[in-house]
Amino acid sequence: AAVRDSSRRDPLLRLASRRLSEGDLQGAVSFASAALAVPARVSVSEPEENFTTRPHAILYWALLWLGRRDEAKVHFDTCRRLDPDNVEYAGHARLFVER
Repeated sequence: AAVRDSSRRDPLLRLASRRLSEGDLQGAVSFASAALAVPARVSVSEPEENFTTRPHAILYWALLWLGRRDEAKVHFDTCRRLDPDNVEYAGHARLFVER
């Protein structure tokens, strides 16, 4: 879904970011994955923010550090697709080049 319930997603993303910054990579993966699983709101009239790269960015970093490169690449590719002009993602592309 292109639109998510930010009131339920944002706390999960804050927890995922905190877990990542504290080195709890599996915790970061769990919370970011939970944020992605929050369903779109139904029958809501107020505009909602567009889905962002934030959960995918957390996931690609945490999964990469956990050694789960193939899973990380899926989320990295999503970040690149959603924000193709982001120079940070362009710089990280080298992490996913086949060696």
